[in-house]
Order: sequence, then structure tokens, then C-alpha cells
Amino acid sequence: MASEALEMVTENAKKENQEKKKREKLIAEKLSFVDCLSMSKVCMSWNAILGEELPSTQRQGLPCLLVSGLGNNGTKTCISVLENRVWELKLPESCGKYCWGSFCDWLIMVNILFEVVVKVKLLNPFSGSQIDLPPLGAKSWTTYFRLSQRCQDAVFCNGSFYFLDEGLDILQIDVRSIYSAIKDGTVFALKPRRYNVRGPYFFQILLNQRRTKKYFAYLVESVGKLLLVLRYFNLKRNKWIQTKKFEVFACDFEELRWKMVEDLGDQMIFLGKCCSTSFSVKEVGVGIRNSIYFCNDPVDPWANEWDFSHAKRKRKRSGLNRTDVNNWGIFTFGNKDHEPFFFRGDRNTWTDTWFTAPSWWCCRNIPPIKRK
Repeated sequence: MASEALEMVTENAKKENQEKKKREKLIAEKLSFVDCLSMSKVCMSWNAILGEELPSTQRQGLPCLLVSGLGNNGTKTCISVLENRVWELKLPESCGKYCWGSFCDWLIMVNILFEVVVKVKLLNPFSGSQIDLPPLGAKSWTTYFRLSQRCQDAVFCNGSFYFLDEGLDILQIDVRSIYSAIKDGTVFALKPRRYNVRGPYFFQILLNQRRTKKYFAYLVESVGKLLLVLRYFNLKRNKWIQTKKFEVFACDFEELRWKMVEDLGDQMIFLGKCCSTSFSVKEVGVGIRNSIYFCNDPVDPWANEWDFSHAKRKRKRSGLNRTDVNNWGIFTFGNKDHEPFFFRGDRNTWTDTWFTAPSWWCCRNIPPIKRK
């Protein structure tokens, strides 16, 4: 009898604990990321739930900048722009490698052998997972198709990869078609779908001035929409990139037209080459709505970081540290005061990379974020 009673008490306690966890998770789902981060510091129980590696809430996490460089000491410098905090990420796998871009909390790390062979590794600095591209055993990359024009940017949106060419047209490859082609052995017949998307009248002016191009073009996924962001700049003394303004367009696939977006609403875009993303201010709990957070970008979008490394080494040997340029800036739409926008970047410095620190990792490792 005593053993049966003890077993019943134990079973009831287990059920109560499970119900408690369900209630806590339901509460967490109603809160912003910043509130969850604060809540995770209250007690061990909350920290255990919110610090689960695969939380039921599946929050985006915290956008951060990975500072460019080889990271030969096994660490990478990161900037948490919403916290205004700099921190070091232990990343021994980054030694001797450059970062080519990111997707959520995955980094695309590349190293060059003899300036010819490119080895790519998908690296998750938080879980430690790694994927080699091409996979182990493959001697080289296999070319299945070539774009007729050079690609300016790429993004993943609604189950497809989208590429932006020099003519501001887009090419689409559906992930399902890739899996199907691999399964059927018809990968060599795989072709991207091209969309000749029309834009406002000044698009043609931009295209006619491609040789003296004074804009950057980016693709961004935001709330299920495919956006084109144009960043206009001037070159000052052939040293600085002075950003003047931004314009955003949404792709209307039915009309095949780029339509101007006047207001981003609750969204804030984090803009960069092959690493752009979009966050909701309400869901994050901090940040500036209807704004673009951006970083310094090189003039030539087809260059690579090692192309710029010689300039960095030369400045370091000469003791020339650029203090008149910025790593990142914020552009807000709806400027009521009509103040001129000004951002100065270094044309000879490679871009940093936006990535997302997952919510479970933040709950375990960073302090609460104060709202401004």
C-alpha cells in the first residue's frame, strides 16, 4: 500500500510539473524576445525552459554583426546593435576562413587554397554543427548551370532561392525541384526560372548608368514578401562611400512589377550582402520600426574579402587607423524634419555580416536588454 501511494504521489507530481511547464511556455509565447530574456534571469525554472535549444516558441533571436577578418586567434568580434554592446564569440572553426554570408544562425565560412580552390563550410557557432560543401568525398564543385549575368545578391524566401542579376531581374529556384532533380538524377536539366520584373521609370536610368553605378542592390525577405532595397551613395575622394538614401520595392509576381514601399510598418530590416533579414519590433521588444540597419559595403559586390586584405595590411603597417568611418548605421523612413541623411563608410574595408543569435543561446549567455 505504501509503495502504491508513493507511486501515485510521484505520478501526480510529474503531471503537475508538466502542466506548470505548459503554462510557462504559453506565457513565454505571448511575450517579446526582450521580455523572455528578462524572464529567463528570474529563476532556474524559467531559464531551463527559455534556454531549451529547440524552444517551442521558435523565436528569431537577436540580430548581430560579425566583424570581418580571418579570426586567426579563434575568436570573432560581434556587435549587438540593439544592445549597443560588443562581445567576443569563441569560434576556433573560423581560423583562416572568411565569412561569405549567413542564414539565421548559420554562417557561410570560406577558405581559399592557392587562390583557386574554394572550400565552403556551413557553420553554426551556437550548436557547433558543421556541413562541408562540397560534401566529404567530393573532389570538386559540379557546375549545373551558369547565370547569364553576374549575381548582385541572393535570398531564401517562401521555399525558393532568389538571385538578383545586373538588370535588376530575378531568378528563382524552388527547393522542392532541387530535391526532386537529385532524386531522379536529372540535376543537369535543372534551370532557374527568370522573372523580367518591371520597375519605376528611373530603373532604366540606373541600368543605363551601370558603368558609373552609384547604388547597391539587395534582396530581402520580409513577412513573406520579396523586397528589393536600393542604397544610393557618392564616392568622396575615392576613399569614402557616402550613403545618401534608401528605397524599398516589393515584387508583385502577378503583375511582374517592382512596387515602391513607402512604409515598412513594424519591421526593421538588417541589410547586407547575402545576409539580409527582417525583424518585427513588437516581437523583439526593442529597436526602431520602419527602419533599415545597414553596414559598410564594398563598391564591387562581386569582390571577396581577400581582395581587400592587402589594403588592410598596408594601413596596419603604416599605422593608419580610420576613425572617420563607421561600421554600421540606421536609416529611418518618414523623416518629418527632412534632415539630410549622411553615413560615411570605407570603400577599402570589407563588409561585416549580419547573423542571428538564437533565443535559447541568448537566454543562457547574455544579460537582460534595457529598453530605451
